[in-house]
Amino acid sequence: MANSHRGPFSRRQFLAHSAAGVAASFAAPAIISAAKAESEVIIGEGEHRFRVFHQWPQLPDQFHWQTTHNVAVDRDGLLYVIHEGRAELKDHPSIFVFDQQGRYVR
Repeated sequence: MANSHRGPFSRRQFLAHSAAGVAASFAAPAIISAAKAESEVIIGEGEHRFRVFHQWPQLPDQFHWQTTHNVAVDRDGLLYVIHEGRAELKDHPSIFVFDQQGRYVR
């Protein structure tokens, strides 16, 4: 017996959206990295447009960025950035916390 529930997308729509997303993910790094030198970068479309501030997070000199896995914002507006840790860097946190102005909190 076939399942009559299709959800929000038909199979064709899902595949079309998935293909477009994969294509965009390959193009996005080149577009974003090429635009770092520009004074203002805006990404997205329609209501989902965002201004990119590459220098917004103010990370202390003793730390450095690694592969980022996730970000979250708490009810106080603090931004948590979770990234890869390294065994040889015991004093290097794997979660950075920033305030709304991009200042390092902890």
